[in-house]
Parts: sequence; C-alpha cells; structure tokens
Amino acid sequence: MAKKGKKGKGKKAVPISDTPDELLDEEKRLEAEREAAQRALEEEQESKRKEKEAMEELMKQEAERFTVETETLQEMLNSNKADLRAQRERLREQKMWDRFLLCNGTPDPAVQTELNTYTSIELDETHQSESRDIAGCLDSVEQALDLMNELDEVIALDKQLGITEHHDTYKKGISSLQEVIESKVDNVTFNVLKTAENFADPDSLNLLVEKQSPRLKYAVWGNLAKNPRQKSFQLETDSFQMEIPKSLANADVAVRLIHTSYDFLSPKCKTFYAQKKKTPAPSRVASVLGNAEGENNENNGMDEIKEENDNQEVKKEEEGEGGEQPINENVLPDRPATPSDVEEIEDEDIVDMRAMSTVGGVMYLDLLKLPPQAKKVGSWVIQDITEKKLERIPNPKPEDEREEEEEAKEGEEGGEAALS
Repeated sequence: MAKKGKKGKGKKAVPISDTPDELLDEEKRLEAEREAAQRALEEEQESKRKEKEAMEELMKQEAERFTVETETLQEMLNSNKADLRAQRERLREQKMWDRFLLCNGTPDPAVQTELNTYTSIELDETHQSESRDIAGCLDSVEQALDLMNELDEVIALDKQLGITEHHDTYKKGISSLQEVIESKVDNVTFNVLKTAENFADPDSLNLLVEKQSPRLKYAVWGNLAKNPRQKSFQLETDSFQMEIPKSLANADVAVRLIHTSYDFLSPKCKTFYAQKKKTPAPSRVASVLGNAEGENNENNGMDEIKEENDNQEVKKEEEGEGGEQPINENVLPDRPATPSDVEEIEDEDIVDMRAMSTVGGVMYLDLLKLPPQAKKVGSWVIQDITEKKLERIPNPKPEDEREEEEEAKEGEEGGEAALS
C-alpha cells in the first residue's frame, strides 16, 4: 500500500495572475508614460532648437553690429590720423619758419652746411683760445645744448610723420656738437689749471673754482699748497666732499667735478637699445645628427627618418583624414623670435640700460695733473710750454694705498731701530 505524501511537496507557490482588465490598464498606463516622455523629449529638442536659432540670430545681428561699428571706428581713426598728421606737419613748418626768422647768430642745425661751419669755427677757436672765462664757456655750452635740443625735436617730429631721410645727418650733427662741448670744457679747464695760482683760495691756498649754468655745474680743486695735514676738501657744488689719499697729498693733481642735467653716455652703451639675439636655425634632424660621427652615420640617420615618415604616412592614410596626426619627435618646431631674445650681458661691470635709467643727470669726476705753474723772476714771468691737453691720472687703487702704508710703517720701524 502506497504511502501518502504531503501535498505540494517540491513545488513553489504560484501567485494568482491578474485579470485581463488589469493587464490592459497597465499597458495603457505604460504607453501613456512613453508617449509623455516622447512628447517631453520632442518639446525639449524643439526648445533647444529655437534657443539655438535665436542665439544664431542674435550672434548674426551682433556680428553685423560689430562690423558696422568697426568700420565706423576705423573711419574715425583714419580721420584722426589724417588730422594729427596735418597738425604735425603744420607744427614742423611753423618751427622751420620760426627758425628761419630767428636772428640770434646761431646756425640752423637742420641745415648741414651751417652746422658744419659752426662746429668747425668753434673747434678752431677753442683750440687757439687762452681764455679762462668759465662763465663764458658755460654760456657757449648752453648754446650748443639748445642746438642739440632743436635737432632732437626735428628727429622726433620726423619719426611721427614717418620721415627718416636726414636722420643720419642729424645724428652726426649731434655728435659734432657734443665734441664742441667737451672741447670747450677741457680747454677752459686746462687754461685755469695752467694759471691755478690766480684762482687760489685765500684760506687753504689751493685752487678752487665753482661755476654753474642752468644745465651744468662746474667745480675744480687743485693741490697747490701740498699740505700733508689736509685729509680732505669740500665743494659747495652738490655738497661734494672727497678724501685725499696719502699718495696724492704731495702730488701735482687737481680734481674736476662736472654735474650735467643731460645724459650723453647712455645712448653710447650697447645695452641702451635692445637687440635681437642671433639664434641659429633649428635643425630638423637634430636628434639623429647629434649622434652622428661621420657622413655615413648622417646618411643612415636620414634613411631611418625617411622610412619612419613613410610608415607614418601609410598609417595616416589607414586612419583617415579625421584621425590624429602622429608627432615626429625628430622635427623641431620653428620658434618665433620674442622681445626677450636679446643679447645677454657677459661682463658684470656693464650696466643694463634696458632695466635702468639715469636719475638726476650725470656726474663726471676726473683726476687731472696740474701743469707746471708760472714762476716770477724779477720782472720776468717764466712759464713752461707744454702740450695743450688735459692729462688724466688713473684713480689710485686700494691695493696701492695699502702697499704705501706698509712701506711707510717699515720705514718708521727701521728708523726707530737705527736710533735705538
């Protein structure tokens, strides 16, 4: 007799299925959700399309407005440039007319013949002059500076008008006027030093002269007394004070101080105008040729590069025009020159005028040799005839001062030993 087992053993419970009406309602609900999502997506796309069209229309209108404003602005700019050029031309013509009407005995620096005649006469008269009139010399310097300023104004106006025809001639004229100024100052200095006793200070019995003009201060001190107790001297010009080294205490020397409000030295410095560095052209096979030791290695390197380029071209064709282009590491890109590519300063003593400028003018300090002084013998005055040229003395170095001090100490010690 068979055993009775438990009902449902080994079978899972099956839930009661929904009715057909419920399934139909669920399908309708899902279909409505899909339709709503589709409508929302279409509405969103339509909204984006309209926004895009509106933005494109706005950008188009903005571009048209920008074009119109740019053209209008360019017309105004061209008109202003024309007016500015006409104004500068009138100013230049007025200056030329005023220069023509000026009757003060000075030449027109823009006329080369007049300027050459003026500089030649001034140099000849200066070389033959025995004048010790420092005030008159400074007046002549001021006159030469006025002529230089006129040439600078002419060059500046011509540059604004794009005229560079006679600029080299004007620059040579400025150089010749600088030569006239230096010659005049040196000549009057030599004449004063030659007769230094006539300008001696009653207190110190040393040469002392101080003069100034609107753009130049001049002072000269000469060691006439040769007083070893005098350790220093002071000038009223710029409150200048200088210690006298022992090596110069008994020497025939003079010190000249010139303080100018103008600057002739900076334009002569090689760093005053920035210059582009001369960089060699980049090699397109630098990585290969850098390891080459002979012609054979160079040819092999070129063959390897050629094969690599051919392989890259084949790969590029396979990838299509839209694919990424491979980078050849052996090819160095051309680097455009930049304003920073200027010549480097190798000497540390050279001042970089691209980063620095003069403030308060320039001060010149010269150590000069006193020429032989005149001697009175009865009713006669004897004066040595020397070359009419300033003799500059190099500044004493600290090493020389220390050596002289050591020698003086050794001499004193030797004298004390001899006495003992």
